[in-house]
Amino acid sequence: MADPGESVAVRMNGKQAAGTADSSGRRSVKIPAQDAGGPFDLTVHGKNMVVLHDVVVGEVWVASGQSNMQFPLMTLEPAHPVHGFLAREVIVAANDLQLRIFSVKMQVSPEMLRG
Repeated sequence: MADPGESVAVRMNGKQAAGTADSSGRRSVKIPAQDAGGPFDLTVHGKNMVVLHDVVVGEVWVASGQSNMQFPLMTLEPAHPVHGFLAREVIVAANDLQLRIFSVKMQVSPEMLRG
């Protein structure tokens, strides 16, 4: 969010873009496509400046569906089997500094689904 009409600039990895907030203070700025890599700093600058550190660009995999997918691997018992391996072994073997996990909290909708 920004003040209505406020100019906002976004910069990451030498690429930048700018936009203006609408009358309700919402704005959307798209920076040019980037090759996979990182970590980068993402800077958003208007009247205020926000810097997000450790941003990685690349593939996004969305996993959902089974109720047991809500449990992070790191919370499993060390001896819990995960696809034939122990949880501890899977975590140690990942060894990928660019791997990021984003979890969305479960929330019940106040509206009924109609279908």
